[in-house]
Amino acid sequence: MRWVILIVSLALMTAYDAVYLDGELSREAIRELGTVTAVISERLS
Repeated sequence: MRWVILIVSLALMTAYDAVYLDGELSREAIRELGTVTAVISERLS
């Protein structure tokens, strides 16, 4: 199961970098990422 968490965190970092590089750090996008992370964490545990 640890590799799943690794892949998820890697995807989140990539998405965060993409948003950051655009120059517009959308708070809604970050909230959505947080929600997705929470849902995935609940399903894993």
